[in-house]
Amino acid sequence: MAGTGSNGGPDASGLAAGMTIIAGILLGAGIGIAGGLLLDRLALGIMVGSTVGLVLGFYLLYVQYFKPR
Repeated sequence: MAGTGSNGGPDASGLAAGMTIIAGILLGAGIGIAGGLLLDRLALGIMVGSTVGLVLGFYLLYVQYFKPR
């Protein structure tokens, strides 16, 4: 049956996808905080870093689940 895990319950691919996006956002925000502190523009660094992290998270999802091999 499609979409079920080995124990008969739902598989965790949706959870993994969500965690990948969240991890990308947090990684980008962390890098943005560091860059913002260096340039004395903390809020701007967080906003730019989070945006880049969101794009990174979706790219990682594309590579993991949708990119042809």
